[in-house]
Amino acid sequence: MHHTGRTAFIFFLLALSLLSSPLAATEPATAAEDEEVAPSEFEKHYLVLLIRPENPPTFSDEESAKIQSAHLGHLHKLWVEGDALIAGPFEVPKDERMRGMVLFRGDLSAAEVRALAEADPAVKAGRLEVQVLPWWHGKDLIDFAPPPSGSV
Repeated sequence: MHHTGRTAFIFFLLALSLLSSPLAATEPATAAEDEEVAPSEFEKHYLVLLIRPENPPTFSDEESAKIQSAHLGHLHKLWVEGDALIAGPFEVPKDERMRGMVLFRGDLSAAEVRALAEADPAVKAGRLEVQVLPWWHGKDLIDFAPPPSGSV
């Protein structure tokens, strides 16, 4: 399997395991968790779960399309700027509220990640909520290619 494909597959398995894990129900990262440093054999990233609220507001089809377009634009900008490493929706989640995820760099703080995730137009509109989870994985297990030069 190609290295990028293997990386995507490993991340896919991680995301699926989180959906059925007790971790999916934990509270967002606290300042104390944010300051923990991964042991030398690990790297740290932040997994942000995009969750549909219990009672999301309703929008016209036109408003929904605008919010979705702005949401995708925000995710693209995060990737181009190098803050987000990968993002995408869940295809068939066990929990219908679990809509997708974004993986952020580990050298950001939990507060920075939360601010970037909450700046998403879909979050601001109340269509999504975010949950920030610090995630440690084996060092050099995952290699993300930078955005192509000239990406906008």
